Amino acid sequence: MAIILLERTLTCHLAELKGVGMVVRNFCFIGMLVSFTVTGPVTPQAGELLIALQPAREQGTE
Repeated sequence: MAIILLERTLTCHLAELKGVGMVVRNFCFIGMLVSFTVTGPVTPQAGELLIALQPAREQGTE
């Protein structure tokens, strides 16, 4: 996706940047919202699972 955006900016004229900027901003903002919405509820459970899967440490050993 970054390559597509880079290629588009290299071939873009300055007059086109005003319209493209809003689209890119909205694309990034919506992507951020979707990412946080999907991964937010899962993150605490994933952390607990990773802690549970770690091997138990022996007492006195560091």
